[in-house]
Amino acid sequence: MSQLDMLVSIIVPAYNAQLHLAECLDSLLKQTYSNLQIIVVDDGSTDNTAVICDEYRKKDERIVVIHKENEGVSAARNTGINVAVGEYIQFVDADDLLVAYAIEHVVQKVKSLCADVLYFSFEAFDKEGIYRPVPEHKKFPSAVITSRKKIFQLIHEGIIGNHVWTFCFRKDFLKSHRLQFDSKIPYGEDILFVNQIATVPQKFCCLNESLYRYRKSEQTVTQCHSLKNSLSDLEVVRQLDALHMKYTDLDDEGYHILRIRMLIDAYSILPLSKKQKDAKSIKKHIVNEIRNTKKTNLLNGLSKKYLLKYVLVMLNMYDLIASLKKLLKK
Repeated sequence: MSQLDMLVSIIVPAYNAQLHLAECLDSLLKQTYSNLQIIVVDDGSTDNTAVICDEYRKKDERIVVIHKENEGVSAARNTGINVAVGEYIQFVDADDLLVAYAIEHVVQKVKSLCADVLYFSFEAFDKEGIYRPVPEHKKFPSAVITSRKKIFQLIHEGIIGNHVWTFCFRKDFLKSHRLQFDSKIPYGEDILFVNQIATVPQKFCCLNESLYRYRKSEQTVTQCHSLKNSLSDLEVVRQLDALHMKYTDLDDEGYHILRIRMLIDAYSILPLSKKQKDAKSIKKHIVNEIRNTKKTNLLNGLSKKYLLKYVLVMLNMYDLIASLKKLLKK
């Protein structure tokens, strides 16, 4: 396979990413597939991210750096899409890594199937460098999928995840359907984007390999807890509801499971502090939304983690258990 056959644009949104950005970019420069455009979007960082970006731009002419004011990860990704000149687009977060042969294997697959969208698996790793594989990739279908309903079934069953960095997209596919991230949504933007992608006619395929390394940290999890992020999750649910009302041929039987998972996520990231008066009314709203969602196939559809959270939320015990866990960690 000629390295000049297909240019792939890798988009890296970076905000205050000085701790891990260099390691991320090194993993991209070490790709066995060399025909790359690496777009690093410095989203108004206040640390040394901009300096690191400029240093790497000098190291390799394949790196394009864009410095812009802070508007959030969705706007940063959209900026990258607009600048991309590759035939395919891959997203990578600034604190994560790509396996050295990732792009080579992705290109081989999308070329052989002329795919518009490709999905692959990932592994999470912590600060000790311990990797935790995601087992779902063993269930990936081998054939090209063109059925919108089938793609949604895979999403709702959790076989296809909602992390945008586990997808590779044909750029003309995104452009022709005007598919971009909602820059008004600061949290949960990936799941909305992936579901919007799934509504569009396409040739979709899966690659049965773990090619991405996701860095999991306690700090990241802690930063997710906020009233703003919970409201963002609820806005995503609202837009997904509208999506499923518009497209009547989607997998409605599976959507209620995804909806409950998202509502539980919205509940679990609300601050525990009693000083947050708005949180109390939002929690009540979320519980009512969960109660109004169909409960068929709940036991098989929810993982043990979500099933436990569901029970605790419905019994009004989630906050108590979460507070105790927080207390024990101190």
